[in-house]
Amino acid sequence: METYEYHESEQFGNKINRLKKKNLSDFKRVRKVIDRLCINPTNYDHPLKGDNKGKFEKWVGRRGHRLVYCWCEICQRLGFQPLNRCDKCGSLPPNSIVFFDTYHKSDLKKAGY
Repeated sequence: METYEYHESEQFGNKINRLKKKNLSDFKRVRKVIDRLCINPTNYDHPLKGDNKGKFEKWVGRRGHRLVYCWCEICQRLGFQPLNRCDKCGSLPPNSIVFFDTYHKSDLKKAGY
């Protein structure tokens, strides 16, 4: 089974590092979901709409964090590059996953998703 390469946006990297310092157990749960998505990125909970069309959301537990990501193969095939505004677009291989954002469910309105 093919595994996908993990990449993160600067925003995602900052948030995941803060989460690691603030709540290690939540960080570990998020990392487990990231590892599972790197094996099967089609296991998303729902595609996003509007300004975030082309990205996907994965829940980390029912009351926990949310991950916003896209995998390059689908993004390139369906032409979502302008929508995703990925600064690494074109330099990543098709078997890459880019994580754009993470937020807690309680911060949903603040996150804008």
